[in-house]
Formats: sequence, C-alpha cells, structure tokens
Amino acid sequence: MEFYFLKMNKRRSIITALLLIIVLPACRQVVDWDLTSVEPVLVVEGNISTAYEPWEIQLSMTQDYFAKVDPPVVDDAFVTISDDAGNVDTLAHRGGGVYVSANANRCVPGRTYTLTVKSRGETYRSSGYCREQLPIDTLFYFYFPEKNGFIEPGYYVFELAKEIQPKGDYYWWQIYKNDTLQDEFGYILDTDEFADFSFFNVHYDADKIGNIDPDFPPRPFPFGFDPGDVVTVEQYCIDKSMYDFLNETQIQQNKAGSPFDAPPSNPIGNISNGAFGYFGVMNKESRSVRIP
Repeated sequence: MEFYFLKMNKRRSIITALLLIIVLPACRQVVDWDLTSVEPVLVVEGNISTAYEPWEIQLSMTQDYFAKVDPPVVDDAFVTISDDAGNVDTLAHRGGGVYVSANANRCVPGRTYTLTVKSRGETYRSSGYCREQLPIDTLFYFYFPEKNGFIEPGYYVFELAKEIQPKGDYYWWQIYKNDTLQDEFGYILDTDEFADFSFFNVHYDADKIGNIDPDFPPRPFPFGFDPGDVVTVEQYCIDKSMYDFLNETQIQQNKAGSPFDAPPSNPIGNISNGAFGYFGVMNKESRSVRIP
C-alpha cells in the first residue's frame, strides 16, 4: 500500500506538471507600466545635536524611478540654522550638495532650532526642539560562551542609564566597534514605555556594577565583540516625529518585494513646502568601554 501511494503521487505530479506547461503560456500577459515623469522635488537630509561639531545639511533633488544616474545635487541654495534665542548660522556649500557651518556648534537643551533653505525661488523650513537627557551612567559587558537562541558566543555590552520622567521620550542608538558603525540590524530605536530585556537572562554582579534600579534595567545591544575591542555607545534623545520617520524609513528599506508587502511610500518628513527628508534636532550622550 505504501508503494502504491507513492506511485500514485508521482503519477499525479507528472499530470499536474504537464497541465501547467500547457496552461501557463496561455495565461501570460505582458504589462507595460506607463510611469510618467514628474517635476523634481527638494530632498533635505541633516541632523544637529548637543555634540560640538560642524553642522551639515545635504540637499538633492528627486528623479524618475528608472533614472540611471545619481540624484542631482543642489549647489546654489542659501541655508541657515537659527534658534529661538536669536542666533543664526549660515552654512556654506562645500561641494556635492553638502552645506557646512564655518565653526563647530552644539544644540542647547530647551531651545528650538529652525532650518531655512532658499532654493530656486522657493523657501523651505523645518524646526526641532532639543530635548533634555540624562548622561549614560556606565557600560559593562558579559561573556556568553555558548550559542543561546539568536545570541552568538562572544562579549555583549550593556548600558545603564536613567531617563527623565514622565514617560514620552524616544531614543536612537548608534554602536561603534573600533570606530566602525555596527548597522547590520538597522536603526536601533526605542521608547521609554517598556523596559523588559530579560531575554538575555544575565545575573548582574552588584559588587562590579552596583545595585540595579528595577525601574531602569540594563539595556543590551545585539552585537558580539572580541577581546581588545573598544565599544562606543551613542545615545540620542529624539522627538516622536523623528522616531516615526526613522522607523518608517527602515520599514521601506526592509521590503522584500513580495505580494504581501504594503505599497512603497515616502516616509513622512518635517520639511515644509512639499520637500522630502528630515531635519533632526537631537540630544547626544556618548560613552565607551574597552573589552580587555
């Protein structure tokens, strides 16, 4: 009976394959999509933070979907960044559509910053508020000798940091291994609504790192490190609109092209007058640890 069952399945498979060969060519149809050309739109990219560094804004224009060249850059704009205390900084074009401030600047928590771009007879603006943030208390690491679920063997770094109450803060982390950004998992984003990181199942030694505040448990990062690595954690406190923009950007980048994907769309930015992109104002805290 078992042999007969297999034989019948094989026979049905052959018949099914023959039917597909006959039917599929008859169902095939070539569809030519008429993708019309549209007017280019300004694209703005740039973030400023509480770290002392030159402010930098990238300007370019959109192009048609099937264009075979890089997006055109904007090299003749007038770009300024001002705050609500009356300070104004004019950015100069450095080349390639990149506009840079003459000196290093930093955002001041509690102030609102406005980007103004004047290009080709149009004016574009965006504003952001620099939020308060507490420093990172400490970084520490644990060694995992064996694979445990998705956790590969290696050293893993944890962050201890408190945050300002009440809830409603949004964060973005960038992790560097010996000055190289670790980005294989995309943007690392989170809010202060939840703080359950128990999947690492680590016993924390109070003699080494002090008592753990149950309201602010250690935050793990999903990157394995080796002895001798210097790990730098950059923590950015951002607003909800930037959190949503980065999250939506990541969703669009991770589309697999399957029939189950939602239709592609541009993430909602914060630039006025119909421009695309985002101008971010962030509070940055940073700390490093070396794995011996």
